[in-house]
Amino acid sequence: YATLNNIYAEPGELTGGIEFLEQRDLGATASLSFLVEDPKKRDIFPTKENTTIIEGGQKVKLLDITRQVSPPSVVLVLDSSGSMKNEMKATLDAAKKFIAGLPDKTFVKAVDFDAEVKVVKGDTKEAVANNLSSVTAGGSTKLFDATLKGLELLEGKDRPALVVFADGADSSLDGQGEG
Repeated sequence: YATLNNIYAEPGELTGGIEFLEQRDLGATASLSFLVEDPKKRDIFPTKENTTIIEGGQKVKLLDITRQVSPPSVVLVLDSSGSMKNEMKATLDAAKKFIAGLPDKTFVKAVDFDAEVKVVKGDTKEAVANNLSSVTAGGSTKLFDATLKGLELLEGKDRPALVVFADGADSSLDGQGEG
């Protein structure tokens, strides 16, 4: 960790860290899973050439380092206003297909909005996709409120992404009424 800071940190500034997630003794070899974190979001990629592991005072021979990118954090914001009535099934099917294509262990939330903003239960791909069946069309369109709720749910998450499924403007502001 100290060497990481010496290489990547500004003078006098400690940044990031290394978190050891899993260690497995495989007999003649071992497997070590770790996470390199940098609050400045720089791309720090350990390789066999720039990484040293010392065990019992002896340098360990590294056989391989495989990079695994952390999954994204995704919030879907789904318009279920009255104007979506004829498009609701297709929208929900598209949302489910989108969710199914996300990497495993992705943090997923969904926000259903019409005249009210509601967070769909669940935070895994399976749970959110299953709970989308509770979404039905009707009411006005609180697009801005729902978008803000989606952004709120992403606060502090790694690799945040907000995906909006909507057919128009926020009708709660201009008096357009339903849809």
